[in-house]
Amino acid sequence: AAASASSAPFSSSSPSKPSSPAAMVKVEAPPSLQGLYLGYFGDFSMSPPLEKDGSPKIYKTASPHSENGCLGLGENASLTPSTPSAEELATVPDAETSLALVRRGTCSFVDKAYNMQETLHFGGVMVIGSEEDLMVMGGPQGDDPLSVAEKKRQASLRTPAVYIQKALGDKILEWNAAHPTDPVRVSLQPYNPSNSFWDLSLGIELFGATGLVALGAFFA
Repeated sequence: AAASASSAPFSSSSPSKPSSPAAMVKVEAPPSLQGLYLGYFGDFSMSPPLEKDGSPKIYKTASPHSENGCLGLGENASLTPSTPSAEELATVPDAETSLALVRRGTCSFVDKAYNMQETLHFGGVMVIGSEEDLMVMGGPQGDDPLSVAEKKRQASLRTPAVYIQKALGDKILEWNAAHPTDPVRVSLQPYNPSNSFWDLSLGIELFGATGLVALGAFFA
């Protein structure tokens, strides 16, 4: 039987930073996509919550109506962005127990995570790369007005944000489009060699195949 996502809200305890920037993305269902995949938590990401028994939380995956998660923020976003459309703001069923799937591009990574958490109330976000290289998503660094506003949004983030490879993201989107009532379900954990479901040989293969990791990338 396919694994199911919890219908109860996630723990309200204070979130903490992941113990490692490397994220273990485990596809729990469907069987045809099951497996372990490598991703990277953003610099601003919080650790994914655990179940009461300490096991990883299982999320549904879902796509917001804004493909890139920018909600009215254009390429030259200012402190007064355009008003998001009603379609962009439409709620997604079970958002609180789901990870939003958004594509890289147009606005900053922090804005994507903030929009999914604060506006659409998702339990987290997975950003799909535009290619197969992975990166650690960074936050604002400057003191200009745009960066200061961005830092305020970053300070309110309390959900996980993970960057994944394009191939995996495309497979999830394809499955979800064909099976709208049975979306892909995933769990997230910071990389830890002692995790019982982590296969060392797979870990070596994944880390050897990732190429360059662009640390601190701010704009999508």
